[in-house]
Amino acid sequence: MLGVSNFAGQMGQATLVLLATQTLHISTRGYGLVLAATALGSVLGGFFISTVGKVSGCGFVFLCAVTREGFPPLQQTCRPQSG
Repeated sequence: MLGVSNFAGQMGQATLVLLATQTLHISTRGYGLVLAATALGSVLGGFFISTVGKVSGCGFVFLCAVTREGFPPLQQTCRPQSG
């Protein structure tokens, strides 16, 4: 299951670079800054979730992570279609 999740996540990253550079016309330097900000957010989130895990327990953190994974597909299906 972890491998499938990793594969799907990497597919999203591969298409994100095309969206950013070709459709949104972000320079390669700008896209690099976006990736750097994402990495910084991941590190800060790791420190934060470590504290939450100590206070609330690993089960709560796991439940939140699994619940969060369901939101993007739900947002895609519930949003109004344009055109």
